[in-house]
Amino acid sequence: MTQRIHPATSKPQVRLSNARPMSVVLLDVPVDDAVGERVRKEHASRAIVVAMTAAASRPESELPPIPTLPPDATPQAIRAALIGDERAEFERDYRAALADAAGTLDLTGVLDVLRNWRHIAWITRRHGPDMHRRMLETAGQLIAGEDVPTVPGHVVKAEINARLGH
Repeated sequence: MTQRIHPATSKPQVRLSNARPMSVVLLDVPVDDAVGERVRKEHASRAIVVAMTAAASRPESELPPIPTLPPDATPQAIRAALIGDERAEFERDYRAALADAAGTLDLTGVLDVLRNWRHIAWITRRHGPDMHRRMLETAGQLIAGEDVPTVPGHVVKAEINARLGH
């Protein structure tokens, strides 16, 4: 056990073997033998030592849990579900958000990237990579102004209602 004075508070601190420093609070209460002879000699015969570290100041069982990501929302799961250019774009977005978070200590941007790309990953998983690739090709053709065969909305709605038995 070693003792030193905390530089900011001028309060005595005690270190038990390799443990972190603990603040010592002196009160008008007899000291138990377990406190140690050195503390008794240096702080009179009537004191109580209160040990406190950052970890022990609030037991972990009292702390609210840190939320974890659902399995399909982890960066690894999202990346694995994406295809081609979307995978590369996700990696760029994710790395940029991580770099920003490193500077700001704010994870909001990282969580936004995961939320946005999780949706695209879900669609890709649900319909399969081939169907997703065809959808991207069709969207690219529409954006380029090419003629793409389409089905009117009322026809699609009628097909859905027929499948549902309506």
